[in-house]
Amino acid sequence: MGKSSVLSLLVESLAREEQINREHAENLIRDLLEMERRGSSAVKGGIALPHLETSLIHHMVGGIGIAREGLHFDSSDGEPTHLIFLILAPPGHAQRISQLRLQLATVGRQLVAQHKTGPPLMCHDVFSAINNLVVNI
Repeated sequence: MGKSSVLSLLVESLAREEQINREHAENLIRDLLEMERRGSSAVKGGIALPHLETSLIHHMVGGIGIAREGLHFDSSDGEPTHLIFLILAPPGHAQRISQLRLQLATVGRQLVAQHKTGPPLMCHDVFSAINNLVVNI
């Protein structure tokens, strides 16, 4: 599974859960892939933080993807990506997105590092770790 498939799955999941308008899903995927062409959202430590500010979104939403075996996401360290945090927001949220990405990067790196030699990374591990972030943003 590649970057395009992962982003499509995350956006389609948000549409199924009615967090975004289904008719905008294709455009959101296209715009996210264009952002990825300009520069990968994968960062060191096995995580990727794709994000998009767009008028197609009316409130900040996000999705989480876990790739236990890792996937190629064009990370700067060349390592596989295990955890993907997707952030979509309306215009004017650049500062909030930036703050959230910094916090998610820290938490995500810790989670991936803990699970490289231990048990597989599970959804409840991720939700438990980011629960405090959601409250504090």
